[in-house]
Amino acid sequence: MACRSVKRAESAKEKLYSLLDAYIEGLKANPDEYIHAKKYRETVDIRIHALDLAVMNSVFQFAEEILKQCVIKFPPVLLISCL
Repeated sequence: MACRSVKRAESAKEKLYSLLDAYIEGLKANPDEYIHAKKYRETVDIRIHALDLAVMNSVFQFAEEILKQCVIKFPPVLLISCL
């Protein structure tokens, strides 16, 4: 998640996790979907990156952080979508 305010992003991140958890709990009526959703939830990782589009240094630093993560964690095909 890219944001100008890390504090607000942390709040949004927690809200997103809460919404996802509530949605998954609503799937209990369908055991197959519920199990799949619970496994998916274990892999969800929302990361926060500072980004102020009005400050070029912020943009370059953000791009550098994302590029490093893509090179380390994703295959080359997904690197294209990170650029």
